[in-house]
Amino acid sequence: LTRPDRAPEAARLLWRTADRIWRALGDTSTDENFYSKRAILVGVLATTYARWFTDTSDGHEDTWSFLNDRIENVMQFEKAKARLKPLAGIGETLAGLAARARYGGG
Repeated sequence: LTRPDRAPEAARLLWRTADRIWRALGDTSTDENFYSKRAILVGVLATTYARWFTDTSDGHEDTWSFLNDRIENVMQFEKAKARLKPLAGIGETLAGLAARARYGGG
Protein backbone atom coordinates (compact mmCIF):
# COMPACT_ATOMS: atom_id res chain seq x y z
CA LEU A 1 0.00 0.00 0.00
CA THR A 2 3.00 2.34 0.14
CA ARG A 3 3.52 2.32 -3.61
CA PRO A 4 2.25 5.43 -5.41
CA ASP A 5 -0.10 3.43 -7.63
CA ARG A 6 -1.79 2.03 -4.48
CA ALA A 7 -2.28 5.44 -2.82
CA PRO A 8 -6.02 5.69 -3.59
CA GLU A 9 -6.65 2.26 -2.09
CA ALA A 10 -4.51 3.07 0.95
CA ALA A 11 -6.43 6.31 1.49
CA ARG A 12 -9.79 4.50 1.26
CA LEU A 13 -8.67 1.85 3.73
CA LEU A 14 -7.30 4.42 6.15
CA TRP A 15 -10.53 6.46 6.00
CA ARG A 16 -12.63 3.31 6.46
CA THR A 17 -10.51 2.31 9.46
CA ALA A 18 -11.00 5.72 11.08
CA ASP A 19 -14.74 5.58 10.34
CA ARG A 20 -15.08 2.13 11.89
CA ILE A 21 -13.16 3.19 14.98
CA TRP A 22 -15.46 6.19 15.49
CA ARG A 23 -18.58 4.10 14.85
CA ALA A 24 -17.38 1.45 17.33
CA LEU A 25 -17.03 4.24 19.88
CA GLY A 26 -20.66 5.18 19.27
CA ASP A 27 -20.17 8.29 17.13
CA THR A 28 -23.41 9.33 15.44
CA SER A 29 -22.38 12.76 14.14
CA THR A 30 -23.60 13.77 10.71
CA ASP A 31 -22.36 17.36 10.51
CA GLU A 32 -18.85 18.74 10.01
CA ASN A 33 -17.79 16.83 13.15
CA PHE A 34 -18.24 13.60 11.20
CA TYR A 35 -15.49 14.62 8.79
CA SER A 36 -13.21 16.46 11.21
CA LYS A 37 -13.13 13.56 13.69
CA ARG A 38 -12.21 11.12 10.96
CA ALA A 39 -9.68 13.44 9.30
CA ILE A 40 -7.88 13.99 12.61
CA LEU A 41 -7.84 10.26 13.34
CA VAL A 42 -6.57 9.52 9.81
CA GLY A 43 -3.63 11.86 10.49
CA VAL A 44 -2.85 10.15 13.79
CA LEU A 45 -3.17 6.68 12.27
CA ALA A 46 -1.11 7.41 9.16
CA THR A 47 1.79 8.98 11.03
CA THR A 48 1.74 6.32 13.74
CA TYR A 49 1.72 3.51 11.16
CA ALA A 50 4.71 5.11 9.42
CA ARG A 51 6.54 5.28 12.73
CA TRP A 52 5.58 1.72 13.67
CA PHE A 53 6.77 0.23 10.38
CA THR A 54 10.30 1.56 11.00
CA ASP A 55 10.41 1.09 14.79
CA THR A 56 13.15 -1.20 16.05
CA SER A 57 12.83 -0.30 19.74
CA ASP A 58 12.02 -2.93 22.35
CA GLY A 59 8.27 -3.48 22.55
CA HIS A 60 7.82 -0.70 20.00
CA GLU A 61 8.32 1.79 22.84
CA ASP A 62 9.18 4.58 20.39
CA THR A 63 5.90 4.05 18.53
CA TRP A 64 3.88 4.10 21.76
CA SER A 65 5.62 7.31 22.79
CA PHE A 66 4.96 8.80 19.35
CA LEU A 67 1.28 7.83 19.55
CA ASN A 68 0.96 9.35 23.03
CA ASP A 69 2.48 12.58 21.72
CA ARG A 70 0.00 12.67 18.79
CA ILE A 71 -2.92 12.15 21.17
CA GLU A 72 -1.60 14.99 23.33
CA ASN A 73 -1.39 17.19 20.21
CA VAL A 74 -5.03 16.45 19.42
CA MET A 75 -6.05 17.23 23.00
CA GLN A 76 -4.17 20.56 22.88
CA PHE A 77 -5.96 21.42 19.65
CA GLU A 78 -9.35 20.57 21.17
CA LYS A 79 -8.60 22.68 24.26
CA ALA A 80 -7.64 25.64 22.05
CA LYS A 81 -10.81 25.15 20.02
CA ALA A 82 -12.91 25.15 23.20
CA ARG A 83 -11.30 28.43 24.32
CA LEU A 84 -12.17 30.03 20.98
CA LYS A 85 -15.77 28.81 20.93
CA PRO A 86 -17.14 31.72 23.02
CA LEU A 87 -15.61 34.10 20.46
CA ALA A 88 -17.77 32.57 17.73
CA GLY A 89 -20.84 34.02 19.42
CA ILE A 90 -19.29 37.47 19.27
CA GLY A 91 -18.78 37.12 15.52
CA GLU A 92 -22.39 36.07 15.05
CA THR A 93 -23.59 39.01 17.14
CA LEU A 94 -21.45 41.45 15.18
CA ALA A 95 -22.68 39.99 11.90
CA GLY A 96 -26.27 40.34 13.09
CA LEU A 97 -25.71 43.95 14.10
CA ALA A 98 -24.10 44.74 10.77
CA ALA A 99 -26.98 43.11 8.89
CA ARG A 100 -29.58 45.09 10.87
CA ALA A 101 -27.63 48.30 10.32
CA ARG A 102 -27.47 47.68 6.60
CA TYR A 103 -30.91 46.25 5.96
CA GLY A 104 -32.88 47.63 8.90
CA GLY A 105 -34.98 45.57 11.22
CA GLY A 106 -35.40 45.19 14.87
